[in-house]
Amino acid sequence: MAKHCRFCGAARRLTKEHVWPGWLAVYMPKLKQQGYAERWSSGSGREGWRAPFLSATVREVCADCNNGWMAAVEAAAKPIVGPMVMGQAVELGAEAQTTVANWVAVKGLIAALTSKDAQPIPDYHFRRVAAAGGAPANTMRMWIGRRRDLASGTRPGHVTLLNSHFMPLTNVFRQFPAHPEIERYRAEGGVFNALVFQAGHFFALAFQHDWPGLLARPRPRTKASHALLPIWPTGSGVQWPPPRSVDELGDPHKITQFLEIAPIVPLIGP
Repeated sequence: MAKHCRFCGAARRLTKEHVWPGWLAVYMPKLKQQGYAERWSSGSGREGWRAPFLSATVREVCADCNNGWMAAVEAAAKPIVGPMVMGQAVELGAEAQTTVANWVAVKGLIAALTSKDAQPIPDYHFRRVAAAGGAPANTMRMWIGRRRDLASGTRPGHVTLLNSHFMPLTNVFRQFPAHPEIERYRAEGGVFNALVFQAGHFFALAFQHDWPGLLARPRPRTKASHALLPIWPTGSGVQWPPPRSVDELGDPHKITQFLEIAPIVPLIGP
């Protein structure tokens, strides 16, 4: 029986979608230590991937999406994201920022699907990404940074080459700094999700929400404001890597504590 594709919603035969594309192998830093992949979820905590490197897949996507718009997102991202995975300096204009943001939006959601526990991501978040062919214009904000030290904090002699974490901000960080209207919105069940992932030296934080026009940024005059570059919505050209590495911010799975958010327009439904 056909199942519904998580992205387009159509009832079709689902195909295997690689969480991390094979082309990343060409750009992964060449290190003597053994590399491995890791995933986190707010429900399960840290989960080590036991599958062969770059082989993890999910069967949640139809062939039309997998071989169509998602393949186009991968092809466009490869020459831009690849050098950053290696740690090479890259200048990103508005078009390149869009390309990277589209890739982060798709791969972040795919990575979230690998957790053994179901993640509380609304189906319409997947639909928005599919409709936009990547990052939605008004309900996602995104920053990128650089991991300088890839050494694993839990496995001596290993390096973390791939890392992902999905977290619903409504129930993870009780002290998440927010405007009073945001706290009311959260109390009433409003959706805020963060997708954090790393591929080699490339690091990304995607913030999803249901409040078009929401303001979000790293707290000013902190290390985070010098470690996270805004790429979505796009702005003027940015130079990667930023002045500081995300390593200086501590545990990357708690990086959302450096965000501040505030509404600027009345709330509307999804």
